[in-house]
Amino acid sequence: MMADSSVRATVSGPEVPGEGLPYQARATTCTWTVTLSGATKPLPIPVANFTALDPLGSVYQVALVRGRPEPPAVLAPGQGVTFELRAVMPTGEGLMRWAPAGRQIEASWDFVVEND
Repeated sequence: MMADSSVRATVSGPEVPGEGLPYQARATTCTWTVTLSGATKPLPIPVANFTALDPLGSVYQVALVRGRPEPPAVLAPGQGVTFELRAVMPTGEGLMRWAPAGRQIEASWDFVVEND
């Protein structure tokens, strides 16, 4: 992002299927909900600028959840958008990262993948 712009970014999750089942797989499908609002300037939001990291440093490219609302190519000032991202990741700690300009990580969120 540019130094003279801002946006509120919230990420919740991951939600995982199969919590409480007798068999816990070592990896599972993770779904995060991303909300962007209050942009002060037009903000391109390519999904490729979001990644997740596992505890060993492996990078996971997330994807939009099929059949769910997609974000606009550019978030206009004052607009808000909510969309879902998904990746298959191992259980354990992780980090969701966002590099709005595609280079430098501007925001990150800690999470734990649990399926027990």
